[in-house]
Amino acid sequence: MTSFKYDSRIHYFEITLDNLESYAVNIEEFLNDKYEEAVSNKGGHVKPIAQYGVEFPNIMRTSLFYSCFAYLENYLLIICKEIRRFKKIEIEINDIRHKGIEKAQVYLKKIAGLKFPDQSSEWNHIKKCNKVRNILIHNGGIIENNNKNVIKEIETLNSVFIVNNFNRNEINLTASFCFEFINSVREVLRKVYEELILIINPIGKYQLMINKLMKDVTDNT
Repeated sequence: MTSFKYDSRIHYFEITLDNLESYAVNIEEFLNDKYEEAVSNKGGHVKPIAQYGVEFPNIMRTSLFYSCFAYLENYLLIICKEIRRFKKIEIEINDIRHKGIEKAQVYLKKIAGLKFPDQSSEWNHIKKCNKVRNILIHNGGIIENNNKNVIKEIETLNSVFIVNNFNRNEINLTASFCFEFINSVREVLRKVYEELILIINPIGKYQLMINKLMKDVTDNT
């Protein structure tokens, strides 16, 4: 019997997320150093303080957030394709009317029968961040018509604050936003990965037990 040849990229999400997290650390260290330098420069101007205190952080954190979200979406779609090939499912991913991460969620749970962690606090956090992303991408971070329901939901995210500029409510990301998002993505992908391995790999259950044991030993040394 020929073993199933799956996409090797499904194993390396931890490495990618570690790299994104390291990049987030570098961004925040750079911004903090530049801001302190601007503040301590007695003969300097106000502009660099505003740039490194508000403008540049928004640009750099938003860009990193887009990259993290794109990786999450792409990874979930890879999982959809792999489980479709393995189970020989006739329904294609694009047959699902939803978009993005919700398309992957519905396909994996409803079509492929995978136990998707959509009741977890991490997935709920990701869905809220998705709304933030849509506002950033499609409306430049401005909440249309100062929608009170949207504002109320976004304000439940501790790492997001809303600033009123010229009677417009504008989303800003704090230094902890990308770290919190990456942590949620990591937990969701771990659960999805574990479920996938149990399906496509006959000895997957034992391999996961070994991986957990090795991680516990490493964490305690």
